[in-house]
Amino acid sequence: MAQYPCSIHGGRYAGPQQSLYPAILNGNSANRTKLRACPSCFRDQLNFLEGHFTEATEALAEFSDNPSQCGVCLDDVQRSGAAAFMTTYDREQNRLDWFAPVHEGCVPELIALFHLPAADR
Repeated sequence: MAQYPCSIHGGRYAGPQQSLYPAILNGNSANRTKLRACPSCFRDQLNFLEGHFTEATEALAEFSDNPSQCGVCLDDVQRSGAAAFMTTYDREQNRLDWFAPVHEGCVPELIALFHLPAADR
Protein backbone atom coordinates (compact mmCIF):
# COMPACT_ATOMS: atom_id res chain seq x y z
CA MET A 1 0.00 0.00 0.00
CA ALA A 2 1.31 3.45 -0.91
CA GLN A 3 2.30 5.72 1.96
CA TYR A 4 0.34 8.67 0.51
CA PRO A 5 -2.99 8.64 -1.33
CA CYS A 6 -3.21 9.33 -5.06
CA SER A 7 -3.35 13.11 -5.61
CA ILE A 8 -5.80 12.64 -8.47
CA HIS A 9 -8.50 10.28 -7.17
CA GLY A 10 -7.68 10.62 -3.46
CA GLY A 11 -7.56 6.93 -2.59
CA ARG A 12 -4.83 4.61 -1.35
CA TYR A 13 -3.31 2.18 -3.82
CA ALA A 14 -0.93 -0.76 -4.03
CA GLY A 15 2.37 -0.43 -5.81
CA PRO A 16 5.01 2.23 -6.26
CA GLN A 17 4.23 5.90 -6.58
CA GLN A 18 4.50 7.58 -9.96
CA SER A 19 5.00 11.34 -10.02
CA LEU A 20 3.70 14.15 -12.20
CA TYR A 21 4.87 17.76 -12.07
CA PRO A 22 2.40 19.95 -14.02
CA ALA A 23 2.93 23.68 -14.57
CA ILE A 24 1.13 26.39 -16.49
CA LEU A 25 2.89 29.68 -17.15
CA ASN A 26 0.56 32.50 -18.16
CA GLY A 27 2.05 35.97 -18.34
CA ASN A 28 3.39 36.75 -14.88
CA SER A 29 1.47 33.98 -13.13
CA ALA A 30 2.49 30.37 -12.62
CA ASN A 31 0.46 27.38 -11.51
CA ARG A 32 2.51 24.35 -10.51
CA THR A 33 2.31 21.38 -8.20
CA LYS A 34 3.52 17.84 -7.58
CA LEU A 35 1.07 14.97 -7.99
CA ARG A 36 1.51 11.48 -6.56
CA ALA A 37 -0.32 9.12 -8.87
CA CYS A 38 -1.56 5.57 -8.70
CA PRO A 39 -0.83 3.45 -11.80
CA SER A 40 -4.33 3.99 -13.25
CA CYS A 41 -4.39 7.78 -12.83
CA PHE A 42 -0.80 8.05 -14.08
CA ARG A 43 -1.75 6.10 -17.20
CA ASP A 44 -4.80 8.36 -17.75
CA GLN A 45 -2.65 11.49 -17.48
CA LEU A 46 -0.01 10.02 -19.78
CA ASN A 47 -2.68 9.12 -22.36
CA PHE A 48 -3.92 12.72 -22.26
CA LEU A 49 -0.38 14.06 -22.68
CA GLU A 50 0.37 11.74 -25.60
CA GLY A 51 -2.74 12.99 -27.41
CA HIS A 52 -2.45 16.70 -26.62
CA PHE A 53 1.17 17.55 -25.83
CA THR A 54 4.55 17.01 -27.46
CA GLU A 55 7.71 15.82 -25.79
CA ALA A 56 9.44 19.05 -24.78
CA THR A 57 12.70 18.55 -26.65
CA GLU A 58 10.82 18.21 -29.96
CA ALA A 59 8.11 20.78 -29.20
CA LEU A 60 10.30 23.70 -28.23
CA ALA A 61 12.29 23.48 -31.45
CA GLU A 62 9.10 23.29 -33.55
CA PHE A 63 7.19 25.98 -31.63
CA SER A 64 9.91 28.59 -32.05
CA ASP A 65 9.11 28.94 -35.79
CA ASN A 66 5.69 27.38 -36.33
CA PRO A 67 2.16 27.56 -34.98
CA SER A 68 1.19 24.65 -32.81
CA GLN A 69 -1.92 23.08 -31.32
CA CYS A 70 -3.48 24.08 -28.02
CA GLY A 71 -2.84 21.42 -25.39
CA VAL A 72 -6.55 21.39 -24.49
CA CYS A 73 -8.77 22.04 -27.53
CA LEU A 74 -6.19 21.10 -30.21
CA ASP A 75 -6.99 24.21 -32.29
CA ASP A 76 -4.09 26.12 -33.81
CA VAL A 77 -2.22 28.52 -31.54
CA GLN A 78 0.16 31.15 -32.77
CA ARG A 79 2.01 32.70 -29.87
CA SER A 80 -0.19 32.27 -26.85
CA GLY A 81 0.56 33.94 -23.56
CA ALA A 82 0.17 30.57 -21.85
CA ALA A 83 2.35 27.49 -21.97
CA ALA A 84 1.82 24.17 -20.22
CA PHE A 85 4.54 21.80 -19.09
CA MET A 86 4.45 18.39 -17.43
CA THR A 87 7.33 16.29 -16.18
CA THR A 88 6.47 12.65 -15.53
CA TYR A 89 8.34 9.93 -13.67
CA ASP A 90 7.12 6.36 -14.09
CA ARG A 91 7.72 3.43 -11.71
CA GLU A 92 11.28 3.02 -12.95
CA GLN A 93 11.88 6.77 -12.51
CA ASN A 94 12.19 7.34 -16.26
CA ARG A 95 11.68 11.03 -16.91
CA LEU A 96 9.63 12.52 -19.75
CA ASP A 97 9.08 16.25 -20.26
CA TRP A 98 6.01 17.49 -22.13
CA PHE A 99 5.02 20.87 -23.57
CA ALA A 100 2.02 22.54 -25.21
CA PRO A 101 0.96 26.11 -25.86
CA VAL A 102 -2.49 26.84 -24.47
CA HIS A 103 -5.17 29.38 -25.45
CA GLU A 104 -5.87 31.81 -22.63
CA GLY A 105 -9.50 30.63 -22.61
CA CYS A 106 -8.43 26.98 -22.22
CA VAL A 107 -6.24 27.59 -19.15
CA PRO A 108 -9.05 27.02 -16.57
CA GLU A 109 -9.87 23.62 -18.07
CA LEU A 110 -6.22 22.59 -17.97
CA ILE A 111 -5.90 23.75 -14.35
CA ALA A 112 -8.76 21.40 -13.48
CA LEU A 113 -7.34 18.51 -15.55
CA PHE A 114 -3.95 18.87 -13.88
CA HIS A 115 -5.36 19.40 -10.36
CA LEU A 116 -3.44 22.65 -10.01
CA PRO A 117 -3.83 25.19 -7.17
CA ALA A 118 -4.59 28.88 -7.77
CA ALA A 119 -1.91 30.82 -9.62
CA ASP A 120 1.22 31.93 -7.80
CA ARG A 121 2.44 35.47 -8.37
